[in-house]
Amino acid sequence: MPGTSHARDGRHEAGTGGDTSAIEADIEQTRRELGETAEALAAKLDVSGQVHAKVDETKQRVAEKAEPVRRNAAPIAAVAGVMVLLLLLRRRRSRRRQAQWELMSPNGSAAR
Repeated sequence: MPGTSHARDGRHEAGTGGDTSAIEADIEQTRRELGETAEALAAKLDVSGQVHAKVDETKQRVAEKAEPVRRNAAPIAAVAGVMVLLLLLRRRRSRRRQAQWELMSPNGSAAR
């Protein structure tokens, strides 16, 4: 029928004399979608931006994982100090045993 608009999948056929405001709204929606698609493609092609985003994401993740360590720094430092002390005592004990072994050897020096 001339002068009426025919819709097919939500779009108006050209040249049917359809509602101008509906066609303009459809054009505007298409422009928005095209703009979003162009922005998405530009973002995918922006390697530098992707690198910066990944760096920021990694920094955030590391900061989140480091937070419990910061909160418990004193106990962790105490445990580390005890471990160092035990290693130093073990080293001292090993040197004393070596010195005793050298004293007990027949020629007064360690056999090597």
